[in-house]
Amino acid sequence: MQTINNYEISRLKQLVNNNSSDGSFNSKTYEDFLERRRSGEPLQYIEGEVCFFNINIEVNQDVLIPRPETELLVEEIINRIKRPKKIIDVGTGSGCIGLALAKYFKDVEVHLTDISSVALMTAEKNSKNNNIKARVYKSDLLYDVKDTNFDLVVANLPYIPCDEIQSLPNEILYYEPLLALDGGSEGLDYIIKLVESARSKLRADGLLALEIDSRFGKKVKELVKDYKGVELIEDLTGRDRYVFATR
Repeated sequence: MQTINNYEISRLKQLVNNNSSDGSFNSKTYEDFLERRRSGEPLQYIEGEVCFFNINIEVNQDVLIPRPETELLVEEIINRIKRPKKIIDVGTGSGCIGLALAKYFKDVEVHLTDISSVALMTAEKNSKNNNIKARVYKSDLLYDVKDTNFDLVVANLPYIPCDEIQSLPNEILYYEPLLALDGGSEGLDYIIKLVESARSKLRADGLLALEIDSRFGKKVKELVKDYKGVELIEDLTGRDRYVFATR
C-alpha cells in the first residue's frame, strides 16, 4: 500500500471540500480518495488537474502527468525563440507544452498532435478550458502533418527502454499510459524518427526541441549532428535533459 504524507492528506481534504455543494465534509468521499491513493493512484489523477506554467491542465490515465522538468523545457524554449508564427507539439498528450507556449506567445499558430485519440480528446479539452486556440489532430509523429515552415518542433516523446518498463514505480506502471512511456529497445525509437522527419517540417533556422532520458544525452546529440547550434542542456538536478538544434 502507498504511504500518504501529510501534504497529500491535506490536498485530499481540500479536494473533498471543493467538491462539496453544501459546505459539509463528506467522509465517504474522503475515504474513497484515501483508498485510491493508498492503492497507488497518483494524487494528480485523483485531483484531476495540475498547474503547468500558470495554466490548469486536466489529467487522466490517458495522458502523462506533466513534470516540473517539462516546465523547464518550456522556459528554455522561450529563452531561444522570439515571436514564432507557427509551432507544433508532437506527442502532445495533455497538450501542456504547446498550450503553455501558445499562452506565452499569444498570436502563434499552435498544432497539437498525438497518435492517441483519447489523449487528443484531453488536449482539446485543455485547449478549450484555457481559452487557448490550437489545432488538435491525430498524427504518427510528423508523418500525417501536412503543414511545413514551423518555427518550432517540440516533443517529449516516449524514451524509456522497453525492457525497463516493468521496473517502473507502480504509480507509473499501473496508472500512466504505457504508450507514452515505451521508447523501444534503446528508448530512442521515436526520437530517431522525429529527428529524421523534422528537418522537412521546419523553416530555415527553425528550432527542434526535445526532452530526453538523461542517460542518452550524447546519443541524441549525435542524432542531430547535421543540425546547427546543437545544445545539450541540463535540468535543475544537473542531468542531461534537453536537446536543442537548429535546422
